[in-house]
Amino acid sequence: MNSEPYVYTSNTAVEGIPYENVRQEKQNDFFCFLSDFDLTDRYHRPIIEPHYQAYLELIYVVSGELKTIINNETLMGVSGDLIVIAPGEVHSFERKRGCKYVCIQVDLPFIFSGILSPVEFKYLLPFNSNNFPSTHIFRAEEIDMTDIPKHIKTVYHENESKDRLSRLSIRTSLSAVCLYILKKWESMSNNEDLEPKNSKLAKLAPVLEVVNREYNRNIRAIEMANLVHMSTSYFSRYFSAAVGMGFTEYLNFVRIHEAQRLLVSTDDTIAEISFKVGFSNTSYFITQFKRQFQTSPKKYRQRYSNK
Repeated sequence: MNSEPYVYTSNTAVEGIPYENVRQEKQNDFFCFLSDFDLTDRYHRPIIEPHYQAYLELIYVVSGELKTIINNETLMGVSGDLIVIAPGEVHSFERKRGCKYVCIQVDLPFIFSGILSPVEFKYLLPFNSNNFPSTHIFRAEEIDMTDIPKHIKTVYHENESKDRLSRLSIRTSLSAVCLYILKKWESMSNNEDLEPKNSKLAKLAPVLEVVNREYNRNIRAIEMANLVHMSTSYFSRYFSAAVGMGFTEYLNFVRIHEAQRLLVSTDDTIAEISFKVGFSNTSYFITQFKRQFQTSPKKYRQRYSNK
């Protein structure tokens, strides 16, 4: 395996924590490299300070030890372990000689574009909500009995080869890895000890069902609050705490991801897609799309459309 330097890029801070966007600098929605701490260059510092990003990060430890702190939880990853860092989670690393790991940074739409419908995007909530019962580390003794190591190696080697089918192969392997993680987290959610964390989300099931089914109409918070027998103000606080984003933000999240699917699978104009997914103002739709994908709908279509 060849190594690529880890580039720490951001000068933007939220509450004092830098925001990292390596992928944007690389002009890609997917980024993969091998970090080998034994290489003595300026990029391989022993400590990578706390930061966060808007994408999913997977760390597969090849050798040595990698100390990782995620939201104040300290983990020690060793050879064969897989560390999962969800979007928005503050994390840092500490490395010593002998530490080598594959780092994968990816937008969820890159993996699930054309696979999940808006109704099914609720299954990605674990990657966006602090309240879902999850573990950040999957140990070697567990995943060695699965195809996870093989999928990680496939992602790395396909990224290195960059032939015309590499993206398809990478997406296939990453979807398998994410499916494994989601299934493990779902099995944890059935544990009675974790019920308090899940009860909030369970009470919102009727709301999520309406939004995921009827996202293209004007759904108001007061309507959803009445559906679950809450006041509007309490519903807003409750929804944010349970889902990890506000009600309007979640509604836009579902709409934008359906728009993303339409952009790459239809010839509809931007305005037509905006209307179809529930936005009455095309400019506002474009603004919200840029917020989620860091690019305009037009540029997204040009880059990813199969047409």
